[in-house]
Amino acid sequence: DRDLVRSEPIDLLTNRLVLVVRKNADQPDNLQDLTGPAFASIAIADPDLAPAGTYGRQALFKLDLWDQIEGRLVFGPDVSATLAYVESGNADAALVYETDARALSRVSVLDIVPTDSYSTVVYPAALVHDAPNENEAKLFLEFLEGPRASKVFRDLGFQPAP
Repeated sequence: DRDLVRSEPIDLLTNRLVLVVRKNADQPDNLQDLTGPAFASIAIADPDLAPAGTYGRQALFKLDLWDQIEGRLVFGPDVSATLAYVESGNADAALVYETDARALSRVSVLDIVPTDSYSTVVYPAALVHDAPNENEAKLFLEFLEGPRASKVFRDLGFQPAP
């Protein structure tokens, strides 16, 4: 809206939502299991503050779970705080980005959130107007699209955008 972007944005990476629980805790087989007594508190990032929360809310609505578990939801300001709720035992489970969850050893990552239940998580990249190092910015964008960066991104759990 402020005309800051110089180049056409490219969709660089995607991410997914996963459910996490503490290691050695009850592990649901599907998201419907969150309605059971083993999951008294379920954390998501606040949908009004963090995109991950918006995706989580979309998934829970699409799967007709929001109304069933709304009273159990604990909102974190971001994904890091939401993960901390599970790590500390202040939440029984959380919906978070796969990339954030994979970085932690004290949680189990469950790939049970259907990707068609929320909008595709996309990370775009673009050049901006008035960049002080325009040539270096172009080279960096090319690097981000290249095989070396792609390997690093994949190792961290990101996927290339289609």
